[in-house]
Amino acid sequence: MRYLQIRRTLYSLTGKWPKTSAIERTKEIERHWIPKLLDEHEKYEIDPENNNKEKMYVLPMFPYPSGRLHMGHVRVYTLSDTLARYYRLRGHRVIHCMGWDAFGLPAENAAFERSEEPIEWTKKNIAYMKQQIKQLACSFDWKRATTCDPNYYKWTQYIFLMLYREGLVYQKKAAVNWDPVDQTVLADEQIDEAGRSWRSGSIVEKKFLKQWFIRTRAFTQTAFYSTKTPYKPPSAALDLPPPPPEYDLVCAQIFTRHGSRALEGRKYDTLTKALWIQAKEENALTELGRQFGNDLQYFVDVNDQIGRGELSELGKHEQQGLAHRVAERLLPLFIKSLLRNESKSIQVVSSNKSRTKASLRAFVEGLPPSVVRLVDHQPPNPSLLFFHDNARYQTYLKNDRRLKNKLKSIERQSYSKQMARDILEQLYRPSFIDKLVDKQYCLTDHESDRSIRNEFDAVRMLHALYLIGSNLEQEGVGCLFEKYFSKNQSAWYAYLQDAKDYYEKGPGFLNQTITYDMAQILLDEFLVDSDECSQIDAKHFLRVRFGHAEGIIPFIALLKIPILSDKQTPPKEIYTYANNGWRGEIISPMSANIQWEIFRYHPRHHGRNSRPEDEKILSLVDNLDTLDKDDWQTLINIQRMWMGDCNGVNIQFKLKIPTNEFDFLETFTTKPETLLNVTHLYIRSNHKLARADLIEETKAGAKRLRTDAVHPLTGQPLPIFINDDADFGPKIRANMSMLNVQIGTPSTNPFDEAFARQHNISTILDSSAPGQTMDVETLMAELRSRGLGGYRTSGKLNDWCISRQRYWGTPIPMIHCKNCGVVPVPENELPVQLPPIENIKSSSRTGTSPLANAHEWLKTQCPKCGNQEAKRETDTMDTFVDSSWYFLRYLDNENTKKPFEPNIVNQSMPVDLYIGGLEHALTHLFVARFIQHFMYSKGLCTSIEPFKRFIPIGMVQGKTYKTLSGQYVRKDQVLTIDKDTTAHSLTKEPLQINWEKMSKSKYNGIDPEEIIDKYGVDFTRMLMLSFVHPRSLRNFTLEDGIAEGLQNWFKLFTYLYVDLIEPRTKSDTKSSINHEEFQQIEASLREQRLHTIYTVSFYIDSFFSIASAIIELQKLTRHLRKVSADVKKQSKEYSQSLCDLLVMMAPVIPCLSSELWIILQKQMKTNIDGYDLTKSLFEQKFPTLPVDYPGKINALFETTVFSSMPISRSQLATMTTADVLQHLIENDKQSEMKAFIAKNGLKLDRSRKLGDYCTTLIYERDPTIPYVEPIEPIVEKKKNKPPKKKPTS
Repeated sequence: MRYLQIRRTLYSLTGKWPKTSAIERTKEIERHWIPKLLDEHEKYEIDPENNNKEKMYVLPMFPYPSGRLHMGHVRVYTLSDTLARYYRLRGHRVIHCMGWDAFGLPAENAAFERSEEPIEWTKKNIAYMKQQIKQLACSFDWKRATTCDPNYYKWTQYIFLMLYREGLVYQKKAAVNWDPVDQTVLADEQIDEAGRSWRSGSIVEKKFLKQWFIRTRAFTQTAFYSTKTPYKPPSAALDLPPPPPEYDLVCAQIFTRHGSRALEGRKYDTLTKALWIQAKEENALTELGRQFGNDLQYFVDVNDQIGRGELSELGKHEQQGLAHRVAERLLPLFIKSLLRNESKSIQVVSSNKSRTKASLRAFVEGLPPSVVRLVDHQPPNPSLLFFHDNARYQTYLKNDRRLKNKLKSIERQSYSKQMARDILEQLYRPSFIDKLVDKQYCLTDHESDRSIRNEFDAVRMLHALYLIGSNLEQEGVGCLFEKYFSKNQSAWYAYLQDAKDYYEKGPGFLNQTITYDMAQILLDEFLVDSDECSQIDAKHFLRVRFGHAEGIIPFIALLKIPILSDKQTPPKEIYTYANNGWRGEIISPMSANIQWEIFRYHPRHHGRNSRPEDEKILSLVDNLDTLDKDDWQTLINIQRMWMGDCNGVNIQFKLKIPTNEFDFLETFTTKPETLLNVTHLYIRSNHKLARADLIEETKAGAKRLRTDAVHPLTGQPLPIFINDDADFGPKIRANMSMLNVQIGTPSTNPFDEAFARQHNISTILDSSAPGQTMDVETLMAELRSRGLGGYRTSGKLNDWCISRQRYWGTPIPMIHCKNCGVVPVPENELPVQLPPIENIKSSSRTGTSPLANAHEWLKTQCPKCGNQEAKRETDTMDTFVDSSWYFLRYLDNENTKKPFEPNIVNQSMPVDLYIGGLEHALTHLFVARFIQHFMYSKGLCTSIEPFKRFIPIGMVQGKTYKTLSGQYVRKDQVLTIDKDTTAHSLTKEPLQINWEKMSKSKYNGIDPEEIIDKYGVDFTRMLMLSFVHPRSLRNFTLEDGIAEGLQNWFKLFTYLYVDLIEPRTKSDTKSSINHEEFQQIEASLREQRLHTIYTVSFYIDSFFSIASAIIELQKLTRHLRKVSADVKKQSKEYSQSLCDLLVMMAPVIPCLSSELWIILQKQMKTNIDGYDLTKSLFEQKFPTLPVDYPGKINALFETTVFSSMPISRSQLATMTTADVLQHLIENDKQSEMKAFIAKNGLKLDRSRKLGDYCTTLIYERDPTIPYVEPIEPIVEKKKNKPPKKKPTS
C-alpha cells in the first residue's frame, strides 16, 4: 500500500484524537498499527503458553506468485485472517501459515517472454505479494514452505520414491491431453466441458507420449481389517424406512457384537517378539526391523494397560453410539414409557465375557439420562450368547478334514509364501528368512499351543497384530503396524482371514448346516421374546443382547441378511471375493448389530383424538458428522460424479509388437474372473490403433490389428478385432481409452461365442497354462505384482498423469540406463535440482522438455551398474504433486532428515479449517486426500483425512458490458441510460450487462490496491467480508452507495469511543433520569449485548458467516449510539458493551480497533468484567455468555429456523439428540413445527452442537415422501372492467 507521509497525530501517541480528514486519519492509523500487529503476532507464535491450548489449524490455500493480488486473494485471506484472530481470542492455539505454490507454467512463459530466469521472476513476485498480504494486516506465520525451494521439493521427490517403491508409480505410453499453447500435458480434470485447457483456453489435442503415472486407483479401496474393522455407523442412505401410516411401533430386539477391543491372549505378540529377539541375537535385523522392536513393545504395553480382551476407548464409543441411535430410532417407545409412567423396561444381557459386560455398560452410559432408569439388567446367559462353545462345533473346527484341507489350500499357495517373504524382508535379513523357510526355527507358545515354524506362520502372527491395531486408535496405536504391509499385502491377508471366517463361522460348504444349527437357539429366543414384549401387558419393550463374532456371523447367515450372507460354496470350488459377496468387514465388524422392530396394525379413523406418540413423529438417523456434510457436500457430489463406484478391475494387455503410441491396451471389467477365459479383444473403430496401416481384413471379413495382445497371465497371443457392436459397457467418459477396449470370453458371453465361431477364433483353453487354476483374489494379486492392473477401481477413474514437459517444476527423480532400464535416484542424492538453462522454451512441438537441452545435467551415472552414459528423466511433476502435502510440511518445515516428523505433525493434524476456491479445489483436494491416505497407510499420519472442514470460497465477479456480437466494452465507453439499460457511447449500440469472473480482457477487474489507497485496509477487509456468505459468488461493486453506507457506519462506530475522550474530561452533571428508568435501560443494554454475543458466535461457529456477524455488530453499534450522555456516564453495561463490541469487531478491522482500544485503556476508570485493560486488544478474550443466559434449541431447514426454544445451558451440555428433540416437540409451538415438517416432507438428518450454547436439529427433504413445489396461482384479469388510468403529473 502507498501511504502518504503524514505527521504523527494519533491518539495512541498524543492523547488527542486527530482532526484530520477521515482517510488521512485511517492511513496514519494503519501505517502505525500494521507493523505493531505483525510484531505482536510474531511474539504470539513463540509464546510457550500456546502449547497448553486446544489447537486450531486454519489454512488458506497457498497462492501462486503471479505478481499481484487480485480480489479473489483478498477475499480468501481476509476471511482466513478474521477466523484465525477469532479463534485466538477464543483461547485456541491457532496455526495460520502462508507459503507459495511457486512452480508452474506462468513463470516459465513469463521467463521466456522477458528473457529472465523463472526463479528470479518468482522471487520478485513473492516479495511483492508478501508485502501486499502483510499490508492487509493478515497475521500469518511466514516461516513455512515454498514449493520451488530445493529444501521443499527434495521431499516431494522423496514422497515420489516412496510411492514408486510401493508400486504406485509407473511409466507408460499413453494418449495424453496436449495443450498446444502452453505445450504441456493436462490431466482430465484440467479440461473444461468444451474441451479447452483450464489455463490457456486452447482446444486440447491428443498426443502419444511416455508418461509417469501415480496409481490413484489403487487407493479407491482403503483399509483392510476383515472382521476386526471398527464399526461405521449407518449413513442417511441406510436409514430404515418408516412403517405404513396405520402401523405402530410396539417393541424391538437387538443382538450386537462387542465393541473394539485389545488383544485377547498373548500368543500373537509373544511369538512375534520371540522371533524378533532371535533375529536380534543373530544380528539379522534391518533398520526397519530395529524400529519394529520399539513398535511391538509399545503395542504390548498398550494392550497390557487396557487389559487383554478388554474394550478399547473406541469400543466404548461404538456401543455408546449404538445407544444414541437406538434412542433416536425408538423414540416413540421411549416417550410412551417416560411420559405415561409405564412400567415397561429395557432388558440388557451379556455372554458373561468381560468384553461383552463392558459393552453392556458402555451402551447404558450412552442412553439419555432420563432413560437409564428403565434399564433392567438380566443375568448373563453364556449358553445363549456364547453358543459356539458347544462340543459338536468345537469338534468340527478341530477335526473336520474337509475344512482343514480347504483352509490349507487357500493359505499355503505359492503366492502367499512369496508375499510373506516380501513382508519379512522389510524386518529381517534374507539369510535369517532362509532359515525360517527351511524350518530351522520352532517357536512355541505353550499356553495357546500356537507356534511359528515357517515364514507364513510368522506373517500370520504379525497380521493379527495389524488387525487389532485398528481397534486401538484412541490409545495411540491405530495404524502403527500398517507401515509393514503394503496395500496389496493388506488386501491379500484380509482375504485369507475372510476365507477362514467364512468356512469356520459363516456359510461355508454347500449343504453344511452346523453353523446354522447352533445359531437356531438365538433365533428361537428372538421369536419367543418378540411375542412376549409385543403383548399389551409386556414388562419390557426392548431387549439388547451382547455377544461375539462367532454368534453374529452364523446368526446373520441364518437370517439371510445382508444379501449373500448365507451364500454357500460347493466343496470343489474356493470362496473368493469374485464369486461370493460375503465380507467380514460387512457381515461382522466390531459392534455389528441386528435390530428387529415389531409393529402392530392400528387403523386411524377421522375425528379420533390421537396421542402425539401415535403420530408418525420423525424419521431419525445417526448423529452424523454434520460439519463434514455441511461443508463438503458440494465437493463430495462432484468428486463422486467423476470418480464413480469401485465395482470392477483394470487389466493391461501388452502388445506383442508395440507401436509408437501404445505399449499395451488397458480395459476395465466388472468380472475379473472372466480373464481366465479370454480368447480375443475388441477395440472400437474410433480407437487410436484402429488406423489403416495397422489393420488387416480376415477371410471372414472381420477387421483386426496386425499385432496381437499378450494374455497377462498365460502369455498366450490374443487377436485384436475392431468391432463397435461388442458390449463396451456404459459410455462414461468419452476420453477414456480403456473404455474403448473389451475382452472376448466365448465361454460366458453369447455375443463373443457367436463372433468366435464366425471368425474361426479358437476357444480351446489350455488347462495346464499358468493362471488357469487361480482363484480370483490370487489372479488380481498376480496382476498387481506384474504391474498389469488388478486394482479394484471405477470405470470412470484414471490413474493420475503427473508428467509435464516443462522446465519450471519438480524434476522427476528417475534415471534411464540402457543396461538397467529405469532406476530411481538414490535418496542420499536428493534433491535432483533444476539446472540453469539458456533456452527455456522447448525446441519443438513434439512434447520434449526444455531440460533435454541441459546436456551436462542430463548425463549422469547409473546408480545400479555404474554406466556413465545414463540419462536423467527430463519431465517435471505436475504442480498438484507439490501442493498435495504442503500442509504437512508447514508443521515441520525445518526438518532436514525426512519430509516431516510424525510425532510433530500428528499433534496438529488434521487441518481444522481449509479455505479456498471451489474451482481449484476439485482436483487439488482429490490428490491431497490420496497422499494423506497413503501416509496413513504407511503409519506416518494418524488422521486418514487431511481436512476436517472446508469453506469453498465463491468467485469474485465484476460487471461486464458486451455488444450483441460478444465484444467486451471498457467502462469509459459505456453510456448509462437508466438503471438497467446501457449503450456504447460511440456507436449507441445496446449493451448486455453481466457479472463474470474478473479479467483484464473483460475490462471488469479491480486492483485491490486502488481500493486500499482510496478507503484503507480495514474498510477493504470489511467490504470483502460483508453482504454475502463466503460460499456465495461475490458480485463486487462500489456503486449503489455501498461505500458510503460502510463509511457512515465506520463513523458511527469510531465516535462511540472518541466521545469518551471529551465528556470524561468535564465535570459530572446531575442525571436527568430516575433509578427505575436507568435499570430498564441497563437491562435493555444487557439483553442487546448478550444477544449479540450469542448471534455472532452462532453465525461464525455454524456457518463461518462473517457477513451475518457484522450485521449483528452493526445493530449493537446503532443501539449504543442511541444511549444518552447521562446513561453513558454511570452505566456499567454501556462500558461493558463498548469493550465487547470492540473485541468482537477486532478480527474484522484490527487496525482501527487497536487504536480505539487505547482510548478504552486511558478513559475507563473502573475494571470491566472479563478484560485486562493493561494488556493489548488481541491479548483479551472473546466475550462469553454468563451462566444465567439460556442456550437455544433450533430446528433448521435450509436457511430457515422454523422452530426454536430457550433452554438452560447446563442442561443442554448433557443432552443427546433424542433429548433435544423431545424438548423441542414439547414447546408451545409444536403444532406449527409438525405442520412445517409435514408440509415440506422433511425428516431429521443430523444435529449440530455448538459448545454449551446451542444445538440445531437439521432437517432435509425425505426422499420417501412425494413433494410438489407449490405453484403460484394465476389471477385472471377481469375483462368487463377496463384498467384504471394512471394519473399524469
